[in-house]
Amino acid sequence: MSETKPTKKTAQVVEPSMLLIESSFMENPNEPVKNFSGIPVKDDCPYIELIFDPKKKILGVISKHIKQSIQSITKLDNNGFPKETTNKKFKEQFPFQQERLLMDTYHEYYIRNEKEIEEFLNMHAVNPKFDWKSYLK
Repeated sequence: MSETKPTKKTAQVVEPSMLLIESSFMENPNEPVKNFSGIPVKDDCPYIELIFDPKKKILGVISKHIKQSIQSITKLDNNGFPKETTNKKFKEQFPFQQERLLMDTYHEYYIRNEKEIEEFLNMHAVNPKFDWKSYLK
């Protein structure tokens, strides 16, 4: 069998459309950690946001594709305040009542391998020379 070479019709070109910027990762509001994020710079960008977790060394990719998923949401009273849990057994673990709702959410992807993160950023970043590797330390 012969190998098929990409042609103009079959080759898919990825247009860089994310700008890498320095930001802060707010796992603990009292101790923000410097990291980097990506923001879309073109309307046809397939992603909403890139978020790098400096502690876990994971790149989170939030796409524009929407899916439905069940989410646990805090119940609110008529004034918009969270309803306190009445069950004493769970009050410490869950101080507020929860309800499960079917909601539209965005697909999330997580890239854990440093080489794959580099390949992804080189394909999608409009500024691939951004020093993102300094956040791996």
